[in-house]
Amino acid sequence: MKTATLASIRDHALRDLPNEACGFILNADGNEKVFPVRNMHDKPAESFAVHPGDYLEAKRAGTLLALYHSHPAGPAAATRIDTLACNRSGLVWYVYSVPDETVSKIVPAGRAPLHGRPFVWGVYDCWTLVYDYYQEKLGITLPDWEPYEEDFWEKGKNYYVERYAQFGFVPVQDLRCHDVLLMQLGGRVKMPIHSGIYQSNGTLLHHVPGRLSTSDVYGDYLRSMTNLVLRHGSLL
Repeated sequence: MKTATLASIRDHALRDLPNEACGFILNADGNEKVFPVRNMHDKPAESFAVHPGDYLEAKRAGTLLALYHSHPAGPAAATRIDTLACNRSGLVWYVYSVPDETVSKIVPAGRAPLHGRPFVWGVYDCWTLVYDYYQEKLGITLPDWEPYEEDFWEKGKNYYVERYAQFGFVPVQDLRCHDVLLMQLGGRVKMPIHSGIYQSNGTLLHHVPGRLSTSDVYGDYLRSMTNLVLRHGSLL
C-alpha cells in the first residue's frame, strides 16, 4: 500500500468517527486510488456493510484491489468476522486502527466449505449458502444482493418473496435436486425468512442461526415450514 493511500484511508476513518469507515482500493488507469463508500450497517459504530450502489460504482471506476475498513476504538487486528468475510470476498482486506494509527492486512484463504461453516449474518448465513452452492456445484453465479437487516421481518419486509425473481428463480410445484426452498423458522413468523437447497438424497442443505451449516432430512416438519419451492431458470 502506498503512503498516499494509507493517508487517504486515515483521513476517511477520522471523518467517519465514531462509525467505522469502509471503502475500496482501486487500480484506476494504472494509479492506486482510494474509493470511500457508505457504511449501511444497522450499527455502524460496531461493524460495516458496503452500500450496494457504491460497490457497483467502485467496480465501474477501476479494478478492485482491496477492501478497507476502520476500527474506531480498537486495534488493527482482524476480528474473526473480518477474517471470515475476507475469505468469502476473495479480496485482500486492510484494517485501520484509529487510536493506534496502524494498519493490518488480511489475505483471503478461500471460502468455507458448504457443510460446517459458522453462522455470521451477511457473511455465512442461509442465503450466502445458496449463493455459494450454486456457484460451486452448478457453476451459476447469482446476482449480487443488497444487504438487508437481520430482523427485516419485524420491520414488515418480505425480502425473500420480493427478490427471488431478480436472482433468476421461478416458483414450481414439484421438487427436484438443486431447488431452493423458502421457509419459515418455527411458528412465530409466518413469512419465509429462511432458505435451503434440496438435495438428491432427500435432505435439505441449510444454515440456521446459531448452528453450523448442515444437511437435515427433509421430513414432515421441514415440509410444514416450506412456503415456496423455487427453481433457477437455467434448470427448468
